[in-house]
Formats: sequence, C-alpha cells, structure tokens
Amino acid sequence: GGRVKGAGIVENEEQLAVAKKIFGPGGRVKGAEIVEDKDQIAKIEPGLKDSETVKALVWHKHGGTVDPYLVCKSLAAKAEDQGVEIALGKEVLYVTKEDSGYTIRHKDIDSGRIIDEKADILVLCLGWKVREFAAMLGHTVPVRGMHGQMFAMNPTKLNLTNNLYGLEGIVYWTKNRVKHQHTRKTEEPYERLTNHLYGVQIKNGVLKFGGDRVLKDLNGKVLEDGIEANVKVVKRIFPQLKDEPIIGQWSGTMPFTPDQKIICGSLEDNLFVLTGSGFMRGVASGMLLASSILGDQKYEKLLKQSDPRRFS
Repeated sequence: GGRVKGAGIVENEEQLAVAKKIFGPGGRVKGAEIVEDKDQIAKIEPGLKDSETVKALVWHKHGGTVDPYLVCKSLAAKAEDQGVEIALGKEVLYVTKEDSGYTIRHKDIDSGRIIDEKADILVLCLGWKVREFAAMLGHTVPVRGMHGQMFAMNPTKLNLTNNLYGLEGIVYWTKNRVKHQHTRKTEEPYERLTNHLYGVQIKNGVLKFGGDRVLKDLNGKVLEDGIEANVKVVKRIFPQLKDEPIIGQWSGTMPFTPDQKIICGSLEDNLFVLTGSGFMRGVASGMLLASSILGDQKYEKLLKQSDPRRFS
C-alpha cells in the first residue's frame, strides 16, 4: 500500500455545486475537503499549478492506493498456505447441478483437454459472466458487462502526487439519474453522452488514464475515438502533456449491478455468488462472501444489503 491520496478535479461552477452536494458538509460521502484556493490546489497537486481549467479540488486526504497484482499475489499465497489449490489456465465452459452436487466442465487452455470437476459447494465469482452461469443453474443475477478502456503515457514533465478523477461524468450521471455510469450509448456508433476520467501514476513513472464506458461487452476491443476523447480531456487539464505520446492502450469488461452495490450471498443451498465489485471493494467483498458461506452472522447487515434476492 502507499500514501498516495485522491483528488477530484472540478472545472466549472456546475461541477463545483455537485461536488459540494456530494462531498461537502452534510453530503453523502464523508471525509473529503473541497479546496478552491489556487495556491492550496497547487500545493496539494503541483502538477495542476499551470492548469487554467481547474477551479477546485475534492481532496481525499485520507485516501490510499495499492498494487492490485501484488495484493492478489499475496492473497493467493496465503490461500495456498491454507491448503487451497489455485488452478490457472482453465476456461470454464458450463456448470450443472446433480444429486451429488455440482459439476464444473472446463477446458485446459494449454492442452485443450476437457475436464469435469465435482464440487459440494459452488461459488460463482465470474464478474459480469455470473449472469450467464447463474442462468445455467436456474437463477437470475442481474449483473451486466460494462466495457471500459485505458491508455498509458510515460511523461517527462509531470509527477502526480494524487490519484485523480474528473467531475464531468459524475455531474451528468447525477443530473440525468443515469443508473449505470456509462459515457456512451449502448449501440453503434456509441454516441457520446459525457466524459469520465480517472488517472494514476505507478511506481515506474507511467501514467494510466481511463474512464470511457459502454454498457456492453466488446470482447477486448478498443474504441479509438474513445481514447482520443479521453486524451483530449487529459491534455486540457495537464497542458504539460500536450506533446506526450500514448505508449499503450487496452480494455476490459467490468461487472455493474442495477443499484451499483455488490451482489453477494446464497442462491440456494451450497450455491453462492459474488459479483459487482471492482478491486477497491474486492477484498472486503471476499470477507462478506466467507461470512455468507460460514453462516456466522458476522456481517448480517451488509449481507442483507447485498442479498441476491433483493431484485426479485
């Protein structure tokens, strides 16, 4: 983990009003400070001192960051210490229920061999694909895939002190009561609704930015005009990046639920589900899942909020 804090970038009065409503005194998100003084903004994030567009910051001074890969590697090692076998390189094809329990049919990626595994207890933890696999077992889990994409730069003139996000998309989603926080329409040509931005600088100095979203799975495709739109926003905020090239771009599909809360709990005896969480909530969600399987009532209130049956 690190001591990197977070900052929301406010570019106009409309964004400032929404920021105060959400993050200000009496707002629903606690622990943030709204900073409008230019000198203080430059002190919090020196990379913004030459920016003409930034009017204020939402400063999350108690924030932090971790390396997702290293966290997952550490958790996997701890699981293996407890006797867990982690089988990588497997593509799950389908699941079925029988009198003796569950059968998971999967394909070994390297050899192509088809293998059936038996399980007394089954947990569906497949991100947005939970919807498909739950249906195989007769259950409805209303999670949808959200296409997201990112790009990277290796800057020579910018070192960030904070993880950053923009308020433009948040304002649009709030005003229009957009249930799923997407930036473009769902069907081609994916007409733009708004822009969203978040960014982080990793240890080797590389900047990673993202935020463009389409409410469907695009199977790893990168929409070039979406990258261009994100780059335009980044260079508007950080003029020192105007000549910096993109060194990489990629995409993936995220799980989004109807109410933006995780879906966690029992679908039937010995069948459990966990989906709807990004990395930020992932570890805590795993704790809820373990409590649900054990039935220890430790997180009863949170599990009630996360109950898969709440949509029926």
